Amino acid sequence: IGQKQKDWLVKTLASIQKERQNGNSKALIIAVHHPPVTGSGGHGSSVEMQADIDDACNNSSIMPDAVLAAHAHNYQRFTRFTTGNN
Repeated sequence: IGQKQKDWLVKTLASIQKERQNGNSKALIIAVHHPPVTGSGGHGSSVEMQADIDDACNNSSIMPDAVLAAHAHNYQRFTRFTTGNN
């Protein structure tokens, strides 16, 4: 996606984390086109997208409450448990 977009995402997520630390806790939803994980639908998972999101979240000390993607053209739900930053 390019370093400029990654830098923007880290900066934006860090700002949201700061707001959460100040007591302004709202749901964090990241929306992307290519799914980081998919089980079917004719389109494969984007390992690169998942790595970019994980990297940005780890660098800003926050994890999303949900990640939405549209490319698979159907409803799929995956639950992922992580340890560390929230």
